[in-house]
Amino acid sequence: MLPDGADPVRRAIGERAKAVRVLPAASDATTADRLAGRERGSELAHETEASVRKARLLDEQTPTDAWRVATDGREVADIAREVVGATGWLPRADGCQVR
Repeated sequence: MLPDGADPVRRAIGERAKAVRVLPAASDATTADRLAGRERGSELAHETEASVRKARLLDEQTPTDAWRVATDGREVADIAREVVGATGWLPRADGCQVR
C-alpha cells in the first residue's frame, strides 16, 4: 500500500484500524524465473520490462514502515505466517504479541 492508500482503508473499516503495509519482494533472478514459468514469447519480454518498472516504483515509493517480506525459495504458507505475524493479530510462537 503506497502512502496515500491508507485513508480509503481506514474509511472502509474505521479509524481505529491499523494498516500494516506488506511488500512481498523477490530477487531479480527469482522474478525472472517466475515470469518465465508463466509467460511465453513477446509477453515474457513485455512482462519482464513491466516488472522491473513496477519494482523500481515500489522501491522508491513504499513507506519506510512497510514490512518487506523476502519470498525467494519460500513456501506460500511460510510467507503467510510472516505476513500474519507482521500484523500483530496473532501471538508469536515465543508468546510475545507484535504491536
